[in-house]
Amino acid sequence: MLSASAQAKAVAVFSDAQARLNADVTALGYRFSDILGGLNLTRGAVSSVTGVGGDPDWLQNTAPVQPGNSGGPLVATDGRVVGVVTARLLDRPDGATAQSINFAVRGAVAQGFLARHGLAPLRDRPAGGADTGRTGGTRLGLHRLYRVSPLTAR
Repeated sequence: MLSASAQAKAVAVFSDAQARLNADVTALGYRFSDILGGLNLTRGAVSSVTGVGGDPDWLQNTAPVQPGNSGGPLVATDGRVVGVVTARLLDRPDGATAQSINFAVRGAVAQGFLARHGLAPLRDRPAGGADTGRTGGTRLGLHRLYRVSPLTAR
């Protein structure tokens, strides 16, 4: 777990709803940051609501991920976090190609992890972003992202 000295408003808000099969998702991260430099977004869909071996703590998705995406949010179209990017399936030694098989820990699992470590995750509360159409003009989504490096983490 990392902490940073920068004070931030809501970085991301966890969804109370579970991601659904074929739901559109976006993975955010700093993949290949030494080459690409900044934040990258890749889009895909939830391809399975379970992980390897039917593990219910995971989501499988098609949003392309590389090193630098790990630990980043997997967000639904409303901007709420439905998972935390963790892995992708690599090609097998026998030559079988693994295409678009990527995994995220479910948002509920990530929230449990944060709670066990004394952190209160933000859940379904406005954080600025796209209008959801709710009464009262509630707005939510990603408000601000901070890049954390070994130099800024403590």
